[in-house]
Amino acid sequence: MKKLTAIFTTALITVYCSGQAFTNSSLEAWSSSTVCETNLPPDGWSNYSNVGLGPDEGNLSLCPTTIPPVSADGNIYARCLAGNPNTGEGMYQNVSGFTVGGTYAIIYSYSGTNRWGGSGDCVWHLFIDDVDVNQSAVFSSLDPVWKTNNYVFMATLPTHKIGVRAYTPTYNGGGSAAIDHFIVARTEPTNIGDYSASTFSIYPNPSTGSFKVNGIRHSNSNLEIFNIVGEKVYACILKEENVEMNVPAGVYFVKVRDGEKVFTQKLVIE
Repeated sequence: MKKLTAIFTTALITVYCSGQAFTNSSLEAWSSSTVCETNLPPDGWSNYSNVGLGPDEGNLSLCPTTIPPVSADGNIYARCLAGNPNTGEGMYQNVSGFTVGGTYAIIYSYSGTNRWGGSGDCVWHLFIDDVDVNQSAVFSSLDPVWKTNNYVFMATLPTHKIGVRAYTPTYNGGGSAAIDHFIVARTEPTNIGDYSASTFSIYPNPSTGSFKVNGIRHSNSNLEIFNIVGEKVYACILKEENVEMNVPAGVYFVKVRDGEKVFTQKLVIE
């Protein structure tokens, strides 16, 4: 079995744009553009199901549905049956271009869906090279709100098989899970000198957009906030601990330059 080194998502990291990417990451391309339910993975993906027939196309223009009312990105998402804690529908893709020893973030969006499969609670499992490495938070099949899961790992090969599969947390009769908008991004450890996670922190995290930056040692520190693909979405001079910003819900990285020290920490906006 290949060894995978996990990096805790509470570690300090910074994001750079990179060449690694999922094919058809927003799941907009499927083999059939006129059939509501295909039971086939989206283009560029392979079937990873160990129960059922395979992912269904959640095309909002072809498949009337109320959960979710929109896709996470574009107009189409994938719907998978969550069978029980060990079986479910899913899909995978071989992603190339990794630098061995580099650290990468895998991000995807998920919600409940009422397109078939049951109404029990669900959980998405992330697999790298067929190893179950991470699970999303438990969510209801009836939850219409898209959430984001983030997992950071160290690449051990130039190409990794990355897959997802929908399970249930308990034997609850099955559930129905939606997934969309896959991202892979290069990350690097931040040189924080004598700073540590216990010295610098963001509170509350997750946040609704209002948070405090604790542990700053200098006045007029520079604060920048980047989204998961490395685009700067906010910047200010940090004259006090309190920060107020208005950005969409998602995963961000807060970068603070405090004197000679630079540190970065993940921030979740709900």
